[in-house]
Amino acid sequence: MQGSAPEPWAGRLLGVSLHIKIVVAATLLIGGAAAAGALVARTVPDPWLKLWLALGVLLVAGANALLVGLALRPLRAMESVVRRVEKGDLEARVPVSRLADRDMTRVVQVVNRMLDALERARDRERTLAARVSEAEELERKRLARELLDGTAQFLSSALVRIHLAQRGVPDPPPPGLEETCRALEEARSDALTALESIGRIARGLRPPELDELGASRAVEVQARHLTRDRNVKVEVEGDSVDPHLAPGGALAMYRILGEGIANALEHGAPTRIRLRYRLVPGRVEIDLEDDGSGFDPAGVLLQTDRHLGVLRMHERARYAGGRLEISSVPGEGTRLHLDLPRFGDPGVGA
Repeated sequence: MQGSAPEPWAGRLLGVSLHIKIVVAATLLIGGAAAAGALVARTVPDPWLKLWLALGVLLVAGANALLVGLALRPLRAMESVVRRVEKGDLEARVPVSRLADRDMTRVVQVVNRMLDALERARDRERTLAARVSEAEELERKRLARELLDGTAQFLSSALVRIHLAQRGVPDPPPPGLEETCRALEEARSDALTALESIGRIARGLRPPELDELGASRAVEVQARHLTRDRNVKVEVEGDSVDPHLAPGGALAMYRILGEGIANALEHGAPTRIRLRYRLVPGRVEIDLEDDGSGFDPAGVLLQTDRHLGVLRMHERARYAGGRLEISSVPGEGTRLHLDLPRFGDPGVGA
């Protein structure tokens, strides 16, 4: 096994520990100032002595600041990467600087390995979350199908039988059958109410528009359905995004926007809701805006139900590989910005 090539003298000099660099810099500062003072005292007339001493000290101080700044540059790079990671950029890595000593290089390598492990854990979490979400949607579809094909069919059959029984009674009913006719009418009314309720539940579990029309169109249908009895204008504009979303992303978009619209109508009393879709390189951006009463984001943390709803929306976006931002000011409405990975275009990153 061949040994590694020896480091050049400059590399060995720059590779000394941070502690030694700072000590050497301070020593150079003191020694340089002392030497400059001694030299000036011998060679420069007295009126110029203070000026030259001041210039010497400034030069040495500047050199010291430069050396320490170069020595601490890897720390600043690490701080910048940590801030990016805090904002969700788990692909950020600390560059290995040639100015770093061995100890600092090891710290940088440990931080980068930690970020690699964190990114792998995030990918595993996303994969697991996608499987859980897929299983949840399959269960929703199964329950919706059972409600429509089973319970709803039984109720429809019961309605037919009630109708046949009502047709068999003369109008007006003969004496003694009035109570029976009233009971049949009440049973028919209850069955109709139950049938409508089952339809709403099945639609909430898995709306047919999601499979038939696509996620963005299903969101619009849901928005218009929720606002049909309210004086709320729904506006939709922008690009066609459905072909550019993975199934998990499309489902996350539908669920997040649906919950956002429902929250706006329940808490904000808006008169206008606007949906805007945009395709950008590698991403799909969706904005949901309303002109309702808005809210205090900090105050939502104190409301368990709303806090859990907002948290669920953020988690859906994160599991789909995206990001959700919610901004609101009391009295000025609310804006949801959803950013999802873009799929389906050659050369466009997923």
